[in-house]
Amino acid sequence: MSRPGFTEGQARVGDITLEGTLAYATFGALPIALVSATLYLLAAPWLPRGRLAGPAFGLVLLVVGSPFVDPLRADNVDFDLLGPGWLSVAVFALLALLHDTALPRALPALLAARRSRRGVLIGRVLLGAATIAAAPAFIGAVVSIATR
Repeated sequence: MSRPGFTEGQARVGDITLEGTLAYATFGALPIALVSATLYLLAAPWLPRGRLAGPAFGLVLLVVGSPFVDPLRADNVDFDLLGPGWLSVAVFALLALLHDTALPRALPALLAARRSRRGVLIGRVLLGAATIAAAPAFIGAVVSIATR
């Protein structure tokens, strides 16, 4: 349960910090993006062709996954902090559909870059930099959980 002015994860509402941003990117955005891209590649043969593939996939993920995974769980108290519930749901749904509309357009370039020597080098550098940048947040989270 969260306290007034604090999220379910005990972060203070309105505070934008480097630690919070890195933690969100590391434990929230990146894993979800990787799972989404993987699921898209698996589901691509059964999706409509052309421009409708991304939005159709986004709609499927939104309906199938969001009731069970953050943030659209029915018992997620964070939406109570952010304003009218309908607006939170609408913004989240729009974000999911926009992400999955962009995903099919980005994947061919990423897959082509993976085949080139330069693309592999750039990917490794970015992966290493992201790991180094996220390490303090990861270590902080592990220490916080382990010392409870």
